[in-house]
Amino acid sequence: MFEGATNLQSVGFAGKVKEIKASAFRGCTGLVTFSIGPGGNGNIVIGENAFADCSNMIAFHAPSDTISIANNTFNGCTKLYDLFIGAITEIGEQSFANTAVTQVILKGDNFVVPQSAFENCSNLLSVVFTNTLSEIKPSAFKNCASLPSFHFQTNTINSFPIGAFAFYGCTNLESFRVQLNTTVVGESAFEGCMSLTDISLGPIVKIEKRAFAKSQITQLTLSGDKLVIPTSTFEGCSKLITVGFMGTVAEIQENAFKFCSSLQSLVMNTGATIVIGDTAFYACRSLKQLHMPQGELTVGANAFF
Repeated sequence: MFEGATNLQSVGFAGKVKEIKASAFRGCTGLVTFSIGPGGNGNIVIGENAFADCSNMIAFHAPSDTISIANNTFNGCTKLYDLFIGAITEIGEQSFANTAVTQVILKGDNFVVPQSAFENCSNLLSVVFTNTLSEIKPSAFKNCASLPSFHFQTNTINSFPIGAFAFYGCTNLESFRVQLNTTVVGESAFEGCMSLTDISLGPIVKIEKRAFAKSQITQLTLSGDKLVIPTSTFEGCSKLITVGFMGTVAEIQENAFKFCSSLQSLVMNTGATIVIGDTAFYACRSLKQLHMPQGELTVGANAFF
């Protein structure tokens, strides 16, 4: 409707609004404020790219009970910080990526946070879940450098997936807490979370490379038979003291615990063989005990240098 109207500066609706169609205001680079009057807006639906690249929009007010937001709705609204909307019941990929929003409320049972939904939201301080969460997709909160904590509930009976790069570069994230049966942690999911010390997860049944690299975690539990600890999983975790193992370990890949300078002991069960990769425990100068009571051991170059 108004796509590419670069001279449009302000839009206001006195009455109710039910839906804003896809790309309705896309590329309106002069748009500063958008508001919908209060009163009776039950649920508002906003389509794909509706406000994408509205690079000067600072305020979006749409009071409602709930709101549904599609893919890329506000992507590229780099100045958008004054956001007043109802609880979000549906959200699309990259919906708030590259914006300046500071807080959001997400509502719904078994809520899925889509890929890159809040990527590069460097001012995001608070995410509130009114119900339960079932999955965090890849890069969902990547580079949310101001986010201090992330707490939620889940009722999933399956392993809870945290996607690759989900919290990568969240440098101020101090606390991540959820009570789970089991967890799957993707590649670099918490890499670079340099303030992360308080973490509470269910036993991790699958973990990808660099999942916790350069974070400040102190302890963790891994679960499963023939578990593989991938490349650089805990590399640079200088505060890591211990890792608990429920089940057996088949392989510790290269650099898995490299520069874990506070690591004191590892006790694990193994199968018939176990492989320790090159520089797996490089510069672990506090390591006093590594207990592997059974199995044939293969040790790579400089594994304990």
